[in-house]
Amino acid sequence: MSYCTACGAKIAESAKFCASCGTAVGAKDEEPIPEGYVLVPPEKLRVKPGLLSMISELDVLLLTTQNVPLHEDSREYAATKVPFRADRPHGPEDLVPLDCVWARTTHPGRMPSIDAFTLRGKFSQMGQLAARTRIEIVSVVGAPTVTAGNMATWTNTFGSYSITLLFDDYNVCAGVGSELSF
Repeated sequence: MSYCTACGAKIAESAKFCASCGTAVGAKDEEPIPEGYVLVPPEKLRVKPGLLSMISELDVLLLTTQNVPLHEDSREYAATKVPFRADRPHGPEDLVPLDCVWARTTHPGRMPSIDAFTLRGKFSQMGQLAARTRIEIVSVVGAPTVTAGNMATWTNTFGSYSITLLFDDYNVCAGVGSELSF
């Protein structure tokens, strides 16, 4: 039994194309996948938070561009079948998608006590913004003034302050795009 190199589905020996995704079946001399393993494409792969910051850039490149064999009974494979929830911070043993900010850096922890009145003061007291959820940030500073794709901008006209944050597809902050005092 062989497996599709694109989606990991089982392919009949006589098949020329994968019935699941339509990818052409490669040469038969490729290394076979061990029994009980399934190839998982990078977009479905989950890793422990912060893992990508602990491995070499070459390993990150390989991990994000090649299918990875996972055992059918593994926790990692089971996680690929469940929708990812980024509406709450992850735990140290949770698995996060490769394209989530949390794959590179861990959540900064509980939100500190915020007693500032100005928008600038609130953002300053939050500390590290990268890896916080949009929900956490909005709970402190309110809804953004402008949202465009994965960017959100908060502006305080009277305080002459503006900050733009960049978010990943899971609404986890990737960092500050710009911050202006005028």
